[in-house]
Amino acid sequence: MLKRFRSLLSVKPPGGLKLWITLITLGFVGWALAGHAVGLRALSITSEGWWWLVLALGLSWLSLVVNAGAWQVLVRWLGHGSGSTPLVPLYLSSNLLKYLPGGVWRAVSWL
Repeated sequence: MLKRFRSLLSVKPPGGLKLWITLITLGFVGWALAGHAVGLRALSITSEGWWWLVLALGLSWLSLVVNAGAWQVLVRWLGHGSGSTPLVPLYLSSNLLKYLPGGVWRAVSWL
């Protein structure tokens, strides 16, 4: 039974599993957007909504910068931040690369 299960796991779909997961995800996003197209076209952002959006983005960016500073203090306190590596930009870029794709997919999944 275990050998049979392992043999099923070793089967590779054409193009690889990564390709199929990406295609299924894009298909789901397309299906969700098509299903909610009327509601999406009816949405409009007022000038007050734009200000709230700018405030939210500003506060989010400020929290990232404060966390990056705290991370830099912690790394230096542990005795590892004495090199020439700029820790704050490293923290900010790694968080952007790590969380932006997930945030986009989470926002799309609300549709």
